[in-house]
Amino acid sequence: MAYVQKNNPFPVTPCGRRRAGGVGSGFKKLDKSKMACNKPRKSPKPEKKKVVKACEGGQEKIIHFGATGYGHNYSAAARKSFRARHKCGQKKSKLTASYWACKNLWAGKGGSTKSSPKGVRGKY
Repeated sequence: MAYVQKNNPFPVTPCGRRRAGGVGSGFKKLDKSKMACNKPRKSPKPEKKKVVKACEGGQEKIIHFGATGYGHNYSAAARKSFRARHKCGQKKSKLTASYWACKNLWAGKGGSTKSSPKGVRGKY
């Protein structure tokens, strides 16, 4: 059972961990029944770029993916490096965030208008 500590609106699990999405968490709860399967859209979580209702084999799962603050797909070399580093060719399950990052954020031309991260020059 979750409880609220004094001066802390976030619920805490019995093992002492904070649970995201509690009272006053800052983002609205998604209604899974109103979302279309396998159609990514902008995430209401401020720290994530996208959200998708992943459906596969009779299972449904809400997945948030892509960290805000980082560009994605900003050059061919960066795309190639990401896909190799994360083994995007082997990602088959739609119920994982890594599948959706590979498929949606790093899939082809286009992508983020952000330039490469500071300190990364030359290769990207």
